[in-house]
Amino acid sequence: MTEVGSPPAAPEPPAESTNVFQRYAGVLFAPAETFQSIARRPNVLMPLIVVLVISLLSTAIVIPRMDFESITSEQTQKMRKQNPNMSEADIERMERITTASAKVFGWISPVFMLAWYLLVAGALLLGVRLMGGDGDFKQAFSTTLYAWAPLILFGIISAIVVLARGSFDPMTAATMVKSNPG
Repeated sequence: MTEVGSPPAAPEPPAESTNVFQRYAGVLFAPAETFQSIARRPNVLMPLIVVLVISLLSTAIVIPRMDFESITSEQTQKMRKQNPNMSEADIERMERITTASAKVFGWISPVFMLAWYLLVAGALLLGVRLMGGDGDFKQAFSTTLYAWAPLILFGIISAIVVLARGSFDPMTAATMVKSNPG
């Protein structure tokens, strides 16, 4: 009950009902409002699942189509220059190890990405706190996950380009999708 003459209490703001995909779109097209929404109602599980699923799908598309021969032939040439007496067995072993290492790293890279996101979120939270701001780790982690939306989009486009090409040289992976905001 309100006192006579006092204004009524402000109504509660409506609950936000944006899903993870709407937020990802918002990060790209309306970042200020979207990140304010993320700060008010952070969510971690769904954006984390989206990031990991897209990473694993991209890996499943890209790894089988990588041209490991280009990597190993380049390394073989360098090794032969350094050690001309290297045996064919040593070269074959090096090629097998290189190919296996690249595949293993490709499949465990989502785990490294998760560790990186946790580290970035911790640094973000520390920076906010040092500047006198407030917030919690869930807000920082949610913000970090959504802030990587352009790279998630890049991963999807890269997988499509790899599918269209059939195979690619891993040494040129960084320039495979030529894009910039300009």
